[in-house]
Amino acid sequence: MKTYFILGISLLLTLIPLAGCGHSEAPHNNTPSGVQSDDDQSSTSKNNTDSHGDHSKSSSSEQSDKTSPNHTPSATQSSNNQAPTTTKEVINQVNAALSTQTPVFLPTHVPISKGNSLTAAAHSETWYYRVNFLKADQPSAINTLKPTGDNTIATVTGTEYDSAANAQSHIENYTKVKETNVDLGHGIKGESDAGAGHFYVMWNEGRWCLRIDSPNDPNYQMKQYSDAKGLAKDVVSYLEDHMLNPPKDIGVISISTWNNAPKTTIQWQNHKVNYEVTASDPFTALNVAVSMKAQ
Repeated sequence: MKTYFILGISLLLTLIPLAGCGHSEAPHNNTPSGVQSDDDQSSTSKNNTDSHGDHSKSSSSEQSDKTSPNHTPSATQSSNNQAPTTTKEVINQVNAALSTQTPVFLPTHVPISKGNSLTAAAHSETWYYRVNFLKADQPSAINTLKPTGDNTIATVTGTEYDSAANAQSHIENYTKVKETNVDLGHGIKGESDAGAGHFYVMWNEGRWCLRIDSPNDPNYQMKQYSDAKGLAKDVVSYLEDHMLNPPKDIGVISISTWNNAPKTTIQWQNHKVNYEVTASDPFTALNVAVSMKAQ
């Protein structure tokens, strides 16, 4: 009897650990296939939320870059901005930096004095872009120098309006010259007039109207352009050998040779978009304008 009792106790002690091991196994997941469990749904929902959150932030950042009035090139655009050493490299960097829906025209040639390097400052919005071409002492990446009166060679802009009529209303001083009294050469005749200290010469070439505003007083004249009629003849001769982009509608070249504020503005309309080139020297502006190409 004792023997059976002892054997029973031994068997009981053997079964107790086995019972403990059985309870330590993880329960089987009996959720049907194709349906997420509560835990799986919670995890997936969190992952999707994180993913959509990141995408929203990215889209918001991209939209901000394109529409901010103080738009500056994004990090991606700036990453390739090594200092350009040729005009072509400058134009390529400018083109990459612009973020606009306006059709872009840029020059292939910008005159730069010997010993200086060409760079630029670019700004754009969905309906507008502006590029200041600058001279620098050494090669400089675009958007690293601030435009000033001393370092700006020429400025190019493009502005898109809601209609062609609205665009045309922003082209200033277009005139059809009907009475002529001065021969400018190459079969071109113009009109000269004077008043209130100004001397004017105006003429038409195709869809272009060209006008020169010069002071009568030599003290206010630019030294190199003191003769308005002579300058008009030089411009006509230049345009015989260099072709401007023909405006789809109208274009105006306004040259002011007042030494306190010398400025040449070349504007032309292409349907709903007005393009403009400005420079302090008339032939710098013309050099840039005749080399403007669609990008």
